[in-house]
Amino acid sequence: EVSGAGIRCAESPTPETATPVGW
Repeated sequence: EVSGAGIRCAESPTPETATPVGW
């Protein structure tokens, strides 16, 4: 997924605050 901030991230209940890949 890509968060609202445009950060490439893993699955998260809230994309806008998703944790970047690597968590």
